[in-house]
Amino acid sequence: MFKTPVFQLYKGDEDLMATRAPYFLGASFTDQVGRENDELQVFLNDEHRQLPLPREGDLLYARAGYRETGVKRLGAFKVEKYGLGWQPGGAEAMVMTARAVAFTGPVKAGGTRHFDDMTLADILGETAKSAGLTLAIDPALAQIRIPYALRWETSPIDFATRLAAEHGGVVKPGGERLAITRKGSGRDAGGNELPRIRVSRFGSGGWNIEGEPRPRQGTVAAAYQDPQTGRRQLASESTGQDGPVHNLIHPRATKAEAEAAAAAQARDLNMQTGAGFFVVEFDPAYSAGAMVEATGFGEGIDGTWPSERISTSWEKGSPVMSTIDVTAEAEGGRENE
Repeated sequence: MFKTPVFQLYKGDEDLMATRAPYFLGASFTDQVGRENDELQVFLNDEHRQLPLPREGDLLYARAGYRETGVKRLGAFKVEKYGLGWQPGGAEAMVMTARAVAFTGPVKAGGTRHFDDMTLADILGETAKSAGLTLAIDPALAQIRIPYALRWETSPIDFATRLAAEHGGVVKPGGERLAITRKGSGRDAGGNELPRIRVSRFGSGGWNIEGEPRPRQGTVAAAYQDPQTGRRQLASESTGQDGPVHNLIHPRATKAEAEAAAAAQARDLNMQTGAGFFVVEFDPAYSAGAMVEATGFGEGIDGTWPSERISTSWEKGSPVMSTIDVTAEAEGGRENE
């Protein structure tokens, strides 16, 4: 069944497409997991330089879907920059780039602060507040207790990214909040499972999957100092795969921190053992971070893959397709490798 794509763009209550539709060439939207910022680009025909330049910091709201089934909000984006250009055989065009969070101002301001015996949620909540953001964090990560953490001459976003990664979390800024999810879990910052993305060989727009054996390790070990004996001890985490021991370079202050670091690294190494992409018809319900269930492709592809990025493009007269980038699962790798 043919469906009619819809792309809408608002600035407050103003429908920008009402006046810019005659000049609309296309748009792209990249939804990403982790620190990488969600990006919206809009391409307009500016052959006679009749369009006003976008203003840095303008807040835009994008919606997309299909006339027959409805539209869904893609998110809120702040204008970051514009581009003007021309190539032989093409139209003189304007490219407007907007991002979910502008990495300027308080978000990237350096600072120093220490935190004593606090939960991960409390530390990151204070860090988000210093950047003018609110915090949303997976309950599985929120109550992790951290004896001591130091933010030394670094920005809120950099500090939050490092601290979350040490405990298996991923930071994603967007809108007015800082969201912390568990890497490779397929869940949102509230701990709820994201709607699964189902892809099949029949009707696929393309795919490519590669196995990568080099990151495969059997165990991850992290050192810490035992306060009772004064001796160096090791906390270890099995990856669920066959391979050598991967030792983390820097020792941790406590056994709990060493165990968390080893577990986070084990998950990360497993996810590096496979990667690729699937090309599918755009669905506004898809979210980066959701699990992708692949069927009908055969051994080496069929199974569950965490999504890392969803890139979607709109062009006049063309179907709307999304490229879903995936990695291997975090728990124990894949049986067919």
